[in-house]
Amino acid sequence: MILALMGAQATVTVDQSSFAFKDEHDRSLIFHGVNAVYKIAPWYPANTGFDSTTTLSDTDSKNLHDWGFNIVRLGVMWPGVEPGVRGAYNGTYLDEIETIVTSLGKQNIQVILDFHQDIWHRKFCGEGVPDYVFETCQKSEPEGTKAFPLPAVKDTMPLDADGNPTLEACLKNMFGKYYLSAEVGAGFQCLYDNKDNLWDAFAGYWVTVANRFKSTKNVLGYELINEPWAGDVYAEPKSLLPHYAEKNYLQPMYQYLHNAIRKVDNNKIIFFEGLTIDYWQNGFTAAPGPAEYNDRQVFAYHIYCPMDNASPVLCDAIDDVFFQLRRKDSSRLGVGMIMTEFGAAEDIKNDLLKMASLMDLADRHQQSWMYWQFKYYQDITTITPEGESLYNANGTICEDKMKILSRTYPQATAGKLISYRFNVESKRFEMSYAPFANESFAKKDKAGLTTDIYTNRQMSYPHGVMVMLTSSAGDNDAVTLAAVSVQCPGLLSKDRNYLQIVQTAPIVEGVTVSVAISPCNLLNMDACTCK
Repeated sequence: MILALMGAQATVTVDQSSFAFKDEHDRSLIFHGVNAVYKIAPWYPANTGFDSTTTLSDTDSKNLHDWGFNIVRLGVMWPGVEPGVRGAYNGTYLDEIETIVTSLGKQNIQVILDFHQDIWHRKFCGEGVPDYVFETCQKSEPEGTKAFPLPAVKDTMPLDADGNPTLEACLKNMFGKYYLSAEVGAGFQCLYDNKDNLWDAFAGYWVTVANRFKSTKNVLGYELINEPWAGDVYAEPKSLLPHYAEKNYLQPMYQYLHNAIRKVDNNKIIFFEGLTIDYWQNGFTAAPGPAEYNDRQVFAYHIYCPMDNASPVLCDAIDDVFFQLRRKDSSRLGVGMIMTEFGAAEDIKNDLLKMASLMDLADRHQQSWMYWQFKYYQDITTITPEGESLYNANGTICEDKMKILSRTYPQATAGKLISYRFNVESKRFEMSYAPFANESFAKKDKAGLTTDIYTNRQMSYPHGVMVMLTSSAGDNDAVTLAAVSVQCPGLLSKDRNYLQIVQTAPIVEGVTVSVAISPCNLLNMDACTCK
């Protein structure tokens, strides 16, 4: 029952006072999840059986749920939706995507449908637009544009049987270098300049996707484009200046896409990103839609420490600045915010330390997130080929990564979430929130008065959990605590990884309740709350 209360059936919007996610009961929501983007044909993970590199099946959905992941950013690739002739859409491809979405929904996992591109097209060692868009932009390319990968990379690219650079040659260079290839920038500029009415084509792709999934309850929304580049930076060098490309290229295109999508789906969230390089406040002066849509608009951002070999301490300081910048962007635009990518981490000490620090920062900033990425999924544009997955090469789970990612956290909070944190080493979790009071309490049904907390019982609490509740009510502490109670798994749910804090009476305005969770052991077993 708890899962039906919290999960995929909820209507999620952005609270306009806190810019946090909330459900239809006004509970504050936090999402933890993964990316699943398959970067070559057939453009989607296999949705049956199990394989540690290629599937996203019922087995995988169940595993994700058991690890506490309640969201997946799923690549819905434009060449998969529109593989050949412009305007000819592939319903069979969308059937396969729908099978994956349905599987995730059965485990109460939300889905962001993501148009994922990296470096524009396979001809440029990446993935992104359909062949007809690539060919349209090649025809309109400025005279004298240097052939890929010049001038950024001097190597000659051997070609495979399809006339594409071989993956072996592509992976010899850090893929980010290719963004500075003249042809890549010209391709993006072609789209930004709306050559041959390509905005209509882009909107047609999104309208097709939205039409298919507008009534799918566990689809949270649509992410318009992954990591857009600044355009033709050689013809227009100021495109690399802070704010310019976002204001002049992305914002008009996003508004066009928003208007097209809203003709078929007025309810789901539209997620939008700034430039690939985002080391400063973004340049958007407005969100894709007008202010009345701000409860359905979310700024999506990625955080990767820009210095690969930097110490965890230095990355921690840089990442904290990034969080603060993104919060300013969110507040200025009046929209929500979510970290849709981070990680790509190898199972090595320095990467794990940096990831653990980033997770602590995300908790501190109350940020929802998606790790890059769940499995390898033919990731041809990565700095860590095959090392980024949550699975080892031998098919076993990366336990060190999972200990960091599968963490205790409040998935839904009945009231205002004030703070939470989880200690990876001790497994101690602490949170503080202000429960609903007086009239707010009276308007809530039981679901709206339930705080749902995920705990990985197998990994973090094998002997059970010890839960302690305190409040800031002072002399009225006993009265306050009488209004809240812990309900262990088994009372409202068969899922032992979840526990609930249930409010049964109003609490004085301004009073906070604190929750502390720690592992049970042989010494405290008699007082263990949930065995």
